[in-house]
Amino acid sequence: MKIKGIGPSLNIPGAVKNTVNSKSSEKTDKVEISSEAKKLKELSAQKLEKVQQKINSGFYNSDEVLKKVADAVLKDLK
Repeated sequence: MKIKGIGPSLNIPGAVKNTVNSKSSEKTDKVEISSEAKKLKELSAQKLEKVQQKINSGFYNSDEVLKKVADAVLKDLK
């Protein structure tokens, strides 16, 4: 018995061909960070340092700060 039409040249409607393009394998992804984003990162680091200093000094343990936080939480819950 001889079967014709089976092999690499088989054309099945809807079938996905798996081809490799040598040029596509050479491409790489690239990420560019804008100067504005870089400035925001710098500002965030500065703000984080200020918060860390306040934590270390006990600023957030004062009654005034605790009351403000509690009031903000209550307001948010309502």
